[in-house]
Amino acid sequence: MAQEKSECVKFEDTQNAAENMTQEFELPVTYKGEEILFPAKFQFLGYTHRFLVGVYGEEIVFEPDEERNYRALLEANKLTKHLTLDLLQAIAEALAFHMK
Repeated sequence: MAQEKSECVKFEDTQNAAENMTQEFELPVTYKGEEILFPAKFQFLGYTHRFLVGVYGEEIVFEPDEERNYRALLEANKLTKHLTLDLLQAIAEALAFHMK
């Protein structure tokens, strides 16, 4: 029985695979009656994933919780007049809607 010769994975191949696990897109979010597009990135991380969403100059991390809802990870002092809890909730809901 002949054995197949396996090839070693080269560093360049591993680097390309890691880059392919990140996908950039525009996330449409309805907030206060307006549709706003936010730049976002999907990152696959082993058995889970997360989103990086650009919100008014801040990159906010959203990850799924135990109930498969999305939560924002940021410090409370990062909230501003434009970056509010209501907006973060709207983004989390948009992510959940688009992941179904």
